[in-house]
Amino acid sequence: MISLEEEGKNEGLESIIYICARCGRELKPHDFELLHSIKCIYCGSKIIYKVRKPSVKKIKAI
Repeated sequence: MISLEEEGKNEGLESIIYICARCGRELKPHDFELLHSIKCIYCGSKIIYKVRKPSVKKIKAI
């Protein structure tokens, strides 16, 4: 049986997206488990970028 903590960890991993620098395809963390290494499963490139969520910084004006 899966505990609530493990479910929360899996949900966090599913929201992470990586992009290959060579072919531009989107990859998910479970794609890396197939090859047991960090590289694109489509073209074999080892240069992978992590897509970050847009964040808003609020700065208080003086």
